[in-house]
Amino acid sequence: MNYQVYMTYNTDAQGDRVSDKIYNETYSVYSNRLVLNQIPDDYDGVSISHNSAPLTEIKNQAKVLAGDEFYVDYSTGMIFFNPVLNEATVNVVEYSGIGYISYPVERIYSKVEGGSVVQTLGDILDAQVREFIFSTDGPPVDASAYKEGSVWFTYTE
Repeated sequence: MNYQVYMTYNTDAQGDRVSDKIYNETYSVYSNRLVLNQIPDDYDGVSISHNSAPLTEIKNQAKVLAGDEFYVDYSTGMIFFNPVLNEATVNVVEYSGIGYISYPVERIYSKVEGGSVVQTLGDILDAQVREFIFSTDGPPVDASAYKEGSVWFTYTE
């Protein structure tokens, strides 16, 4: 099986990699962190505010963050905050995105026991979804007409 992680870069019309400016994205902070929609370019940095007050980016990952500080992991797009901002809404005022990372479901773990991954999102989907059905009609009213584990995608033409 091929469980590679893919990086999709922003490119211009000639196919050259570029950083795209991104403005005013709103996020909620959970477990002291958030994940940006794109991987940020460390050249431009990231600007964040909370309740219209600017927060300060800290470059030292080992530092204990104050309530008005944040740390950016530029390899993953994850931003870390002091616990006082948990469940707060912050505004990512500006950053430059270089693209995004796509992970296969086999690399997204859903259960860990004794320090080992024992279940992934792929395991859950494999156990539940037996068939994908694309239809303009939608699922039949009589549930016995399709198999357990069928997932219906209804669309209009």
